[in-house]
Formats: sequence, C-alpha cells, structure tokens
Amino acid sequence: MLRELVEGGAEGLVWVEDTATCEGRSLLRAFVTAAVKRAEPVDVVLLEVTREQFGVGLSPDVKKQLRFHDDGADPRGWLGGDGGRAALWGCNGAGPNSMVVLDSLSAALLRERPHVAGRKLRAAMGAGRVVALLHRDLHPPPLLQALGGALSPTRLILGEPRPPNIHHVVLIPWGGRPKAELFRLLPDLSVLPVGTPPQVGAAGGEGMKPTPPPPPLPAAATTPLSAECCPESRAAAGGPHPRPPRRPRGPRRRPGRVRGLL
Repeated sequence: MLRELVEGGAEGLVWVEDTATCEGRSLLRAFVTAAVKRAEPVDVVLLEVTREQFGVGLSPDVKKQLRFHDDGADPRGWLGGDGGRAALWGCNGAGPNSMVVLDSLSAALLRERPHVAGRKLRAAMGAGRVVALLHRDLHPPPLLQALGGALSPTRLILGEPRPPNIHHVVLIPWGGRPKAELFRLLPDLSVLPVGTPPQVGAAGGEGMKPTPPPPPLPAAATTPLSAECCPESRAAAGGPHPRPPRRPRGPRRRPGRVRGLL
C-alpha cells in the first residue's frame, strides 16, 4: 500500500509523521522523486530546512524539475520576503495533477494559529495533492486530532528503523483501519516493500517485538509555543490559561469621626 501511495495513489493530504528517533524527510524525498518520474509538477515549500539540506540524496535530474520555495533561511521574514508561505497557500498555479510538498507542517503550526494554517492548507489541497512532514512529538494530541478531523489526512506513522535498512510504517486512512508495513528505501529513493512486521513466535520472527496498532493519536511532549495555539492545547499542557495575578491591596482604613457636629 505504501508503494502505491508513493507512486501516485495518494490523494488529498498525506501526513508523513516522524519523531526524533525516526526521521521522515527521506520518505518525503521518495514522494518527490516518484512524482518527477511521472512528469508531475512539484512545488517544494521549505519552512524548516534549506534547499541544500532537502536535496541531499536527490539526483540532479530530479532537482532540476522541482520548484523550490525556500523559507528556511529566513523563517521569520526578517529579509522582507514572504518566502515559501505564499507559494504554499496560493499554490502558484499548481493544477489538479500537481503535488505540493511541505517541509514541514510542524514549522507552519508553530508560526500560524491552527485554524489559519488549516484553512490555508485546505486551499492548497483544492489545487493538488499535498504531502506534509509532521513531527508528531512536537504537538499535543488534541491539536493534531482537531486538525486531522478538519482535513482528513492519510497518516503515515513511522517507527524506529530496523537493521539492515528496514523501515517500519503504519498507514492509517482517516477513519480507516491501520495497516503496518516494512519497507526499504533504495538508493534511487524508490520504495521496496518487504512484508509486514512479524509477531513474536511467528515463523522467522524470533527476537522481533509485536507491533500493536497505534492509538488514535500518540502521546506527545507539549512545547510552550504550541501550547498557546488553542484551548485544547492549553488543556493538554496542564490546564487553562493562567490568570494574571491580582494587585495587592493596601490596609483597609476605618472611617473616622467628624468632630463638631454632635
């Protein structure tokens, strides 16, 4: 199923979800390479890394066909430009047979309010397929649940790689059943399926741990910046927004008597 998604079966929005222990940018490059081989226009919006960093492992022929919108070198727009944000939200003429690659959605969520980023991302989906890298350990589960409910993405949840060069992914169509797969990324960035994760006690599966389906949204650490995005995020971060401290009151004065009237 993963190879079918990479080779053109993906529609709408795809989240490539990684963590600090399993990077997902290589799979993002696999989507890009497959799209170029199909002669599809590809817009690569970089909000987190530069084009030199993203291009590691890509062939020169593939790089020539990509339309980069690099915002990684100036993430806050201090140089006066809007970088890749305009390219993503406006799609710059992308058509229904085109692909927009966002690296990363996490960087967009840390700059935009979730409802604003979601509205702009939906506009990009209307003009073509969108494949977005998401660092799921940077965001609270309620935020991702709300955003996913509004956008209905196909989730590719990456697990820790296994030797030799075997990667583990759980594919979850939004509202569908999860399916675990093992795959290899070949030197040309094509995807080679190698089966499903074996269970303990299965033939040839000695020493391998079982792979249970993931929860609807995995537990995540909450960053201070993401905790300010929405009320759900504040609740996940440890409660409602703190109230400002009260002003200290001075000593109360007792009313004095007015002499000369009695």
